[in-house]
Amino acid sequence: MIVSTFHGDTDFNTAKTYAWVKGVAARDPSVEAQLHTTIDTLLAEKGWELTEETADVYLKTATERLTAVSIGVLRIDVTEGPSKQLAWRSLITDIVASKREKFGRLLDKTLKKAFKPFPRIKS
Repeated sequence: MIVSTFHGDTDFNTAKTYAWVKGVAARDPSVEAQLHTTIDTLLAEKGWELTEETADVYLKTATERLTAVSIGVLRIDVTEGPSKQLAWRSLITDIVASKREKFGRLLDKTLKKAFKPFPRIKS
């Protein structure tokens, strides 16, 4: 199940940059790396720029029961830069692959669906 929702009144029309903040990492570092790489790619496709500096919005992930072949719960939060108020959240639950090799593709596909409603940067 994937539920992605907007919260508050964040004006995504003025936001262009994002940065990662510490969340609750997956136990498997390769899965955590794939989460970040896939999300970075999806956001770049929408025109967002990753920065190490002060950002317009901040992303963090929190995982529970995330293994090499399944997602129990994955929460992705986007908070507004200045206020740190929740602006967008995606909650992903109960995704299971039959093999580790298939899980990577399933995770990418699931994240793509989760970020479909996330705003594009307007040029």
